[in-house]
Amino acid sequence: MAFRKLSVLLLGLASWHAKGEGEVVFGGHYNACRGIGFKPDGSQVVLASEDNPANLRPDPPSVHSVADGSTLFLLAGHAGPVWDAVFDNVDGSRIATASADSTVKVWSLAADGSAWAPIHSLAGVHAGHVMAIDWHPTSINRFVACDAAGQMIVWTYDTNGLSATFQTWVPMVTGAPAPSELAAAFGVLDTIPRILTDVKYAPNGNYIGICGFHLFCNIFSPSNTIGQTWVTSWLMGPAALSHGASIWGIAFSSNNQYAATAGYDRMGNIWEDTTFGSAGQTWTYKASLNTAQFDPSWSRTCPTGMPAGCNEEIGCACPAPHYIGGPVWSVGFYGTYPITGDADHMARMWVWENDAYVSKYSFQGCLSPPWDIAVHTKTNPPMIGLACGSDSTGRAWPIPSETAFTTTTTTLPWVMYQGVGERTAPGLLALFVLLVSGIAQRGA
Repeated sequence: MAFRKLSVLLLGLASWHAKGEGEVVFGGHYNACRGIGFKPDGSQVVLASEDNPANLRPDPPSVHSVADGSTLFLLAGHAGPVWDAVFDNVDGSRIATASADSTVKVWSLAADGSAWAPIHSLAGVHAGHVMAIDWHPTSINRFVACDAAGQMIVWTYDTNGLSATFQTWVPMVTGAPAPSELAAAFGVLDTIPRILTDVKYAPNGNYIGICGFHLFCNIFSPSNTIGQTWVTSWLMGPAALSHGASIWGIAFSSNNQYAATAGYDRMGNIWEDTTFGSAGQTWTYKASLNTAQFDPSWSRTCPTGMPAGCNEEIGCACPAPHYIGGPVWSVGFYGTYPITGDADHMARMWVWENDAYVSKYSFQGCLSPPWDIAVHTKTNPPMIGLACGSDSTGRAWPIPSETAFTTTTTTLPWVMYQGVGERTAPGLLALFVLLVSGIAQRGA
């Protein structure tokens, strides 16, 4: 009888994931969660998911309460996976979503508060998947999106007042020149698909950053005028390329001085505007956030059939030595502290000390690599939100005071092995439960 009770208890533990102090989990999805964004007042988040009506279980983006994680609304209407979703930054009365169906939808909350409805469907301009979207920091009438065809499109609401029919979203298409147009021999890179994976406004609204598969990131300036001449800055790393592999994320610090990029080369690179505070911009490489750190507490089990040795997914000598490695999937900033979403399913906050960035705090809880990071600083305490990729949840935590940056959250680690954008392996605890249960039954 004691063994049976133990097996029931362990089975419960196997299906329950402990929450860290203050952690809020946004669930209810069947597919991967790709993007997350806070409402300006911090009361809600919107979570992008792989909405695909061809599946037996369509999974539209959702709006959740930050207070308790409850699902408030579903945003049904796209005809393909939704890669990103954001509230406007003014009053949160609009949401924009970016989808693989080549459209951007703008949503508005019904007057009675009963549902979010699409008020604009912006089709026929983006080619291929619309990969990412970001709302202007101060204007409710402007946002930017990027797509799988290499286009960055600034959408501006035309409020010329002639009539309601003239109040439409007007696109301005732009993009960085192909790498071969630089004064260097980058012609070989022209064969790499120019898929833009992320786009972000700087907090001042004057810069737009993009990144993609073509191994480069660009920062455009200015971004607040339609029909102007754009100044394009290439982020050139130590080896000329921004990263040595595809790039998945870009973000700006709150003071507009720094940018961070997330690479499949296991690096989070930091860039600095060396003309900060004066006219113009000159972005230069500052440092790398290398997550290939030795950690004796790290444990993982190799996937079945995976040979020992090195590979790009899990690093070297699986299952030991214990190196935290793998792609950096997302980046963000808390003030001027960079945050990375890493292959070992954690988000790390970095602090500049002794001419190097040091990992000082981690947010543990995602069951797969975090694919998007959002930070909200207008609440007390401020919050960080993660779209946890293929574990089909979003999560949020309060950000501690700086004096606590030498500790980590208390969330139960649930890392079986390092996945690269894939669902984590089944918990070994569950397997152990089945074995204990079988022993208990046999001995009963």
